[in-house]
Amino acid sequence: MAEKLWGLPQKFARLIYLIKKFGLDLKVFTLCGVLSIFAALFEGVAMALLLPVINGMMYMDFNYLYNMKIVQFFLNASHIDLQGNSVYLYLALLFLILFFSVLKNLFKYASSFLIMREAGRVTHYVRVLLFRKYMDLGKQFLDTTSESRLGTVINTFTINLEWQFLNIQEALTGVFILFVYFVMMFTLSWQMTIGVFVLFIVSQGLLGIIISKIRKTSSHQANWVSEINSKVLDLLRCITLIKAYNKEDREFDQYKGYSATLKNIQLSMAKKATLLEPLRDTFNVGILLLIVIMTVVLVAKFNFGNIPRLLLCFVILRRVSNAFGNLNSLGLSVARLSGELKLIMDMMDYKEPRKVISGNRMFNELKKAIDFRGLSFKYAENKPVLHDVTFTVPAKKMVAIVGASGSGKTTIASLLLRFYDCSPGAIFMDDVDIRDFTAESLRRKIAYVSQEVNIFNDTLRANILYGLDQDISSGEIDSALKSARLYEFVRCLPNGLDTQIGDKGIRLSGGEKQRISILRAILKKSEILILDEATSSLDTLTERQIQEAIDASVKDKTVIVIAHRLSTIKNADIITVLEEGRVIEKGSMSELLQKQGQFHRYWSEQKFS
Repeated sequence: MAEKLWGLPQKFARLIYLIKKFGLDLKVFTLCGVLSIFAALFEGVAMALLLPVINGMMYMDFNYLYNMKIVQFFLNASHIDLQGNSVYLYLALLFLILFFSVLKNLFKYASSFLIMREAGRVTHYVRVLLFRKYMDLGKQFLDTTSESRLGTVINTFTINLEWQFLNIQEALTGVFILFVYFVMMFTLSWQMTIGVFVLFIVSQGLLGIIISKIRKTSSHQANWVSEINSKVLDLLRCITLIKAYNKEDREFDQYKGYSATLKNIQLSMAKKATLLEPLRDTFNVGILLLIVIMTVVLVAKFNFGNIPRLLLCFVILRRVSNAFGNLNSLGLSVARLSGELKLIMDMMDYKEPRKVISGNRMFNELKKAIDFRGLSFKYAENKPVLHDVTFTVPAKKMVAIVGASGSGKTTIASLLLRFYDCSPGAIFMDDVDIRDFTAESLRRKIAYVSQEVNIFNDTLRANILYGLDQDISSGEIDSALKSARLYEFVRCLPNGLDTQIGDKGIRLSGGEKQRISILRAILKKSEILILDEATSSLDTLTERQIQEAIDASVKDKTVIVIAHRLSTIKNADIITVLEEGRVIEKGSMSELLQKQGQFHRYWSEQKFS
């Protein structure tokens, strides 16, 4: 108990932090609290009016109603004369009970509506914050984090968070109603109230132990739900590979094992959660027995024979039991949600260790050259990718970067696009450190065709025009389609450019996807073009045709070509050869062939002529 009390300041500080982080409007919660107080008061009035109702039914004497202040107030306010007509007065009392019950529920509804509206706003706010966080995260973080995990946090977990707000409102109203009930019970029988309160403390202590265990299990469950969602997405993404290698049964057995683990975690959670109801029921039975015992004692020893008051105690205790249930449900919900809430908070609070810092200078045009001066880079400690890379890309020239897989070619392109942060003084644009430019202005001037084509689940038109700031006429689109050898393909589609191409462009071939990527770069009209294995998915004939289109579109542009297939770099002005992250050769094609070094070996292996 002492530890819990000493931990209250930290919990309060955490609550204040959550309120600020989630943008909670305290005015809404205050208003909900006021409405809940009124709902509790109206509930108390309705319950208090039950006592004269029970009295009248038991003794069939309603004349005492005229002495009740609340009855006198309503009679005077309504100017209704029911003097001598106690039966009608009794019916009016029943109507008053109904009236106050309706008022209670109206105020409770208003409180619930406000809290759910606030829940929707806060959930939207959290989702937007998370998505902004996702957009601002560096590529290095995204390279090492499951996209399914990120999707689970922003979609599933935030929806679960929203529904817990209603439990908060129920608990808020329940607290005030409990207070009213205890005041009423204390008025009716202080002895019973003390006995019930003792039982309440004992039961809450036991339930608190169980809820703390549920909270620990919740964190494990949230992580495992995220992992299993990631596994399912990965399997579905690789379904063609799975079928090609006849591994359906193996993957099924593996998934069955994952699902069984999740089942065991959920069973552990369920065993703890379902224990709450039996404990609560035992608590209710204990209260019932306490009332029976105390009734006998009060009647036998103290001549406490007011049966209507005892009956009202029974009614109130039944309502107290429901209110306790709401409080316990809140504790259970919060405990179950704690793991998901932790993942949301961890994501929102994540501080990127190697965040790309955008500069303040605008990049408008490349006039002289892009210089790589002693560029070194590593994705992780003790795993360097580039070592002291030095070469120059003159403006409006084509420079090819060749080398074996893993030699660091694509990393150079990624650093130039500021996907990752390079060290100061390593890359210069017209003798200005690339880190001084804003990432936005830099990327606006660069068109990038990667070996991994990114396609949205949208129309062909939306994919082609994605990211273009300028308006593109239909004539320009048709011309670009012809250059990318897609014109006839589009003409044959049922809805032309407005045809849906499916998730990740499933309705397109690899070559068609790559041509869309090239088409996108052509339409962007950027003065710097990076082609990373841009024709690797094309057949020889199409490659030759696309290469002609690229050669026509790169005039007066600065072009960096990353290539395995040396047929794509015929027209390169300078060729840089990488090996294990180091520049080992530089020069024109004729110069490198004359050296008969590594480039010559690549040339010979591909039998290029």
